[in-house]
Amino acid sequence: MKRRTAELIRILQGRKMLTHMNIMIGNARHCLVNWISQNSSLCALRDLNFEVSFPYCVQYAQALYILRYYPAYFAENYMLYTTLSEMGCRRPDIASIGCGSMVDGAAASYVFDSFTYHGYDLNDWSFKGLTPNGGSVIFHNGDVFSETSWDVERDVFCFSRSLRDIGDNIDGLRCAVESTDFKYDNIYICATYNSAPDEIRRSHRGMLRRFASFFEDYDIINEDYWDSGRLSKRGRAIRSHLDWWVHSESSFCSSLLSRCRDMLSDGCATSDCETNLQKKPILNVTELGFEVLHLLRR
Repeated sequence: MKRRTAELIRILQGRKMLTHMNIMIGNARHCLVNWISQNSSLCALRDLNFEVSFPYCVQYAQALYILRYYPAYFAENYMLYTTLSEMGCRRPDIASIGCGSMVDGAAASYVFDSFTYHGYDLNDWSFKGLTPNGGSVIFHNGDVFSETSWDVERDVFCFSRSLRDIGDNIDGLRCAVESTDFKYDNIYICATYNSAPDEIRRSHRGMLRRFASFFEDYDIINEDYWDSGRLSKRGRAIRSHLDWWVHSESSFCSSLLSRCRDMLSDGCATSDCETNLQKKPILNVTELGFEVLHLLRR
């Protein structure tokens, strides 16, 4: 009976997560279709490069980003926070640095019965996986490096695909950490990693450990690193890990070129148009990765 109940709960939870994802990408599609209807040329979409800095403040760019990446990053963060829970974290107080769409907070809401979330980002995204409420979910629109200290109850720090953007500026977070007398003996530091050459991935993992070193009274006692190779042992598709996972707008994402009116009338498409406007969203775990560091006070 207990096994059947647990399985039913798992199925219902999966349906809720799929509904959440569909709402997010459905809203993004509506926004993008509206923008396309007002622009005969899709060159602006073609030229977006999410591998480097892009205009996070532009709504159509956010919409395309959500369509291509939100479902996969939601799955990635769900696996991360599940790992965090298995390490013993129960009611996290999360600081998400470079939170963007708050996809990590949305994933956390399906893992923990209770949690507090503070998201920090320079850009106030139109699409958010969580709704700020001034209480358990708070969005800080500004420079996280201006923080002089953290709340003493903060025990989880998450860099959801943001270490690449922070780079060497990671040292700018040292003073706030060293100025805080944290309440809890256990601190968890997490990151999700983009698909990148090994040397870049090693650099990002090094940044995470550098941030951990700012907690001078703590030692790393446990760590769990899931790279694309480890994840793909159970199958390449995200669905091989999470059987409820489906990207319902995959065909829309990969058919944007056919919606360019200038291309249809003038045949002006270049190879970049064909590559960038027919790009599929992330569907496989080979482009995912995450890490959790567990720190304990000495």
